[in-house]
Amino acid sequence: MKAVPRPEALPPTGDADVLFLCNRGTNGIDGLVSSGIGAARASGRPTAIVTGDLGLLHDIGGLAALRDVSTPVRVVVIDNDGGGIFGFLPQAEALGDDEFEALLGTPRGVDVAKVATLFDLPHRHLETLADLPDALDAGTGLIEVRTDRGNNVEAHRELTRRVHDALPD
Repeated sequence: MKAVPRPEALPPTGDADVLFLCNRGTNGIDGLVSSGIGAARASGRPTAIVTGDLGLLHDIGGLAALRDVSTPVRVVVIDNDGGGIFGFLPQAEALGDDEFEALLGTPRGVDVAKVATLFDLPHRHLETLADLPDALDAGTGLIEVRTDRGNNVEAHRELTRRVHDALPD
């Protein structure tokens, strides 16, 4: 049986001067926004933080720290109205749709534009991923990318299958 690499383990190489940092809180999302803002302040480097809508909600108060950071910090919010990562767990198939949604899907209806307004931050909603480079160049603010949780699981499975099929035995 071939090992199937995870898609995030296959980034392209290049000459960019990029520093990758990650944070793994108790539940994977605790303090992510605050940690990213702290990394921006400590490094003095423009920073992009990638989180989901629930991750943003769990550390929403951390956005206040942006007042103390002069380097650009872009918070990219993957808004799938809930805990999209949980769709990859066996519970997604073991529980009924309503039970899964209540326990793990946890839709909260976070309005990213209102979060930005609360902290007096620019907000940009991306219609396509082609808009991302311009949004990242625009300076500090929240960048919202809406996705569909159900389609996300299927897209990841299809990508994993294609990578698996492309690998030699």
